[in-house]
Amino acid sequence: MKLGASVPALPTTPLVLLCFALALLGFPLWDHADSWSVLLFVLSLAVRVFLNWRGLPLPSVWTKLGFLAVVMAIALAASGTFVSLETAFDFLLLLNGLKVIESNNSRDVQVLTLLGMFLGLCDLFFDQDLARWLYVGFAYGLVLTARILFYQPTSPGAFRRSLWQATRLLAQALPLTLVFFLFFPRTSGDFRFFLGGSLMGAPGLTDRLSPGSLASLAERNDTAFCVGFPDGNPPPNSQLYWRGIVLWECTGLNWDRGAPATYYPTLGGPKIRQKIILEPYGDQWLFALDRPVGPVANSYLEAGGILRSQRHIFTRLAYDVVSQPENRQTDLRQDERQAAMRLPSHYSEKVARLAESWAAGAKDSREIVERGLQYFRTHGFTYSLSPGVYASAELDEFLFQRKVGFCEHYAASFATLMRLAKVPSRVVIGYQGGELNEVGNYYRVRQSDAHAWCEVWLERQGWLRVDPTSVIAPDRVNAGFQSFLEARAGELELRAPTPSSAALAWRDTMRRMHFFWDNLSYQWNLRVLSFDYDNQISFLNWLGWARSTTAQLALGVALTTILMLAALLFWLRRVPAAAWGDPARRWYARYCKRLARAGVVRKATEGPLDFARRAASELPEHAPPLLKVGNLYARLRYSSSPPPLTEFVAAIRSVPKLPRPAATVHPA
Repeated sequence: MKLGASVPALPTTPLVLLCFALALLGFPLWDHADSWSVLLFVLSLAVRVFLNWRGLPLPSVWTKLGFLAVVMAIALAASGTFVSLETAFDFLLLLNGLKVIESNNSRDVQVLTLLGMFLGLCDLFFDQDLARWLYVGFAYGLVLTARILFYQPTSPGAFRRSLWQATRLLAQALPLTLVFFLFFPRTSGDFRFFLGGSLMGAPGLTDRLSPGSLASLAERNDTAFCVGFPDGNPPPNSQLYWRGIVLWECTGLNWDRGAPATYYPTLGGPKIRQKIILEPYGDQWLFALDRPVGPVANSYLEAGGILRSQRHIFTRLAYDVVSQPENRQTDLRQDERQAAMRLPSHYSEKVARLAESWAAGAKDSREIVERGLQYFRTHGFTYSLSPGVYASAELDEFLFQRKVGFCEHYAASFATLMRLAKVPSRVVIGYQGGELNEVGNYYRVRQSDAHAWCEVWLERQGWLRVDPTSVIAPDRVNAGFQSFLEARAGELELRAPTPSSAALAWRDTMRRMHFFWDNLSYQWNLRVLSFDYDNQISFLNWLGWARSTTAQLALGVALTTILMLAALLFWLRRVPAAAWGDPARRWYARYCKRLARAGVVRKATEGPLDFARRAASELPEHAPPLLKVGNLYARLRYSSSPPPLTEFVAAIRSVPKLPRPAATVHPA
């Protein structure tokens, strides 16, 4: 190993392209490594390009070792440990940067190509949606193009030829990739993989409800889950209640799970199937249309009709679930009644008197519920996305003073008042509504659709869903949260000038483009990333191979791979590799093959004019078109004013069918 500095020897153009591709692959790690390491990585790429461009000596080994020592000290001081995911990616980026700085020969270029592929794999560990795959695929194409460009002679069109060859390489890998994707044995799980920090404590729904806990999600536009209805029977938007968690423990405006009951309800009514793709959020609750009938794979059904996964959701999870909307539970077990009637430890006399006034003289629990809803409807309550902070968890400030709240305020207060009025109640939190994608015919439910509502027990009728928000802001429930926000924004736009027809058309076009791309992403998650063991078995059933053993499948995949590679090799050998990427060379190579079949084989040292003259002498009846083809190709290759390619192609096509040489007969 030379310890001194060396002079740059790599061509600048492919080096710039390779460094640009590596920068693209390094940027997605910004959220998972320290920002300073990403900046140093990009800076090292820029330094290497600058040194190559100016012909300055590369840093010596001692300089690089000193830089590495300083960086290690900075990383240790920043994180306090070398054993962390962030520090690992810091070192990965910095070592890649140092490798770029010292690279100066063809072997180094090969190593950088592999390092670029590894960086792309790291990007996919954190996100596998369609946009990320396309981004990494584009960067991979640039890496391969730069790799090929290093070995291309410096000439016009070198980049185009290298790009074409890189595209061919990626295209040749797709069929084999598809075979392994479809037939590689899956024991469990799907195509997703994950590497990252814990999502514990990430913003989202939790098993505790307090003032502001759902209002904080109102401005979050990220997706909670997507839902498709395979049978084409989605309920109206006002009935899109996605059940998540049931809360039993009441302390006024604060509710939590407490000690849930152990009774499982009896459901009926039409069955509604759903295909749900749940985004990772770090907890175990699964969401389904109110109410799910039974558990899905690797989950179980808890009392209150809620689904819980056996493990925390750290990757996208696709599952099928069936719901039935009708509650046919007519008897309330004692333990469930006690859980649904447990009163808060502290409440004011004023709150108690309000609840007692609803119960006084009521003929049944339903009338108490109606009186409670009427109170919220007629006493000046308003629905607000930013209700502010309440001084305490007591109900008085909300019920008798400010009267401004989000859905959690209304659900918590109404359920508490029902218990004080001797009506069993509980709070359910989940999501309500969703945005219908008209292209893919599915719903996208966002974090801003988080919602809380009540359930009250009515004798001989069972648990009844009661949503107090619907009497305060009915559009929030009937049209969905996004439509509710758009309606409010529309009220403000009424004061603004009316947009032109062109602006309205552009807005509609952008909306449709958004739906189209959103549907592509949804289908990618549904068809590709969710291709698990069950989907693979269904696919093999469709092919009639479901009863094949693992050995038989492996043999089938091996034979299919061999046949595909043989077909690819045959296709590639039809035309010399050098002809691909250059249409003129490709047409000339085919023309030379035609002459070879007629017995006139072009010599490796023979130029187009010499070959044309020899072919004309051996095939004198076709001499004019043969000489014309040779002359046009020579002008295409060497003339400063080459003829159009179409003229050359027409000349080749004008050559008539050439006779094959007669077989030589040897005397016995």
